[in-house]
Amino acid sequence: MNALGKRLTALEGIAESARRRELRDLIRSLPEAYDLTPAEVEESVTEALRLSKQYNTWQRAGLSEREIYRRLADE
Repeated sequence: MNALGKRLTALEGIAESARRRELRDLIRSLPEAYDLTPAEVEESVTEALRLSKQYNTWQRAGLSEREIYRRLADE
């Protein structure tokens, strides 16, 4: 792997860490989350990222927000 590829990989890792940290802080700020274990918080972060990725995929496919929410509800 060349130097540019290594830098890109490092930047992607930093961006992923920042997204996870932001979601972790958001989840911990919710009153309902006061008694979550660290493992449960991480599980919630992973699920939120998965749903976000799925939402973006459907959005790029041209689905309306109503259609996206319906699909999310069906899951």
